[in-house]
Amino acid sequence: MRPERIRELQATHGWLPEDYARILAKIEPGERRYGLTWLDGPQAPAQAGGSAAAEHFPTAAWIGRRSGQVIGYDLQADGRPQLCEWGRSQRHVLQRFASIDALILSQIDAASDRRPIVAYELEIPGLALAPWRDAGTEYTAACLFSAGREQEVLTYLLGERAGDWELVLTRPDGDSWLCLRRLRGELECLVAHHGSVGDWRPMTEHEARREAVALTPCNDGSQDFARFAVPRGR
Repeated sequence: MRPERIRELQATHGWLPEDYARILAKIEPGERRYGLTWLDGPQAPAQAGGSAAAEHFPTAAWIGRRSGQVIGYDLQADGRPQLCEWGRSQRHVLQRFASIDALILSQIDAASDRRPIVAYELEIPGLALAPWRDAGTEYTAACLFSAGREQEVLTYLLGERAGDWELVLTRPDGDSWLCLRRLRGELECLVAHHGSVGDWRPMTEHEARREAVALTPCNDGSQDFARFAVPRGR
């Protein structure tokens, strides 16, 4: 979305949450990205769905659709917008979300990973993490680079505080993956395909930033999600 349009939306809708304002720079109206088809900014239900929708959703501002369901903000009298998913023809809220990242990550089917969920906490600036799974020698989680914060994530991961980690990013063909890791202070990468795995090779910080940022559109919920792992017991 064009910067001038984003500024217009921010001026018109003073309640616009910061994380939604950031994602506007990554999308276009009518485009499907992050697993949603986006509208041209917040729209009143009457504008997007007619008079019947206005009656059913009197305090809503819609921002997009996902699998036929309406996504938007419920603007209650206290002025605090609540991100919600509504049924296409029902008046009730199906889910509420704390953030845009939580909305995007909610696409992940918990039953698709049978490894046990573990209570593990790790905060990485700009990286949203799904529930952690115990993979034996490591803890792993699906993850999402928050819109507009990609460089912030990489700055942290490439710093000394991050420790050892591995990041797996799906490539555009959907059948191969770029694996980045920091192991004992050394930055390495390899490309894996179904049925074959390459060799780890040294990688510069510049290469890691360039490659990871280039692959974020393939790992933002539109096609797949990235995977992040840390050694168990860290």
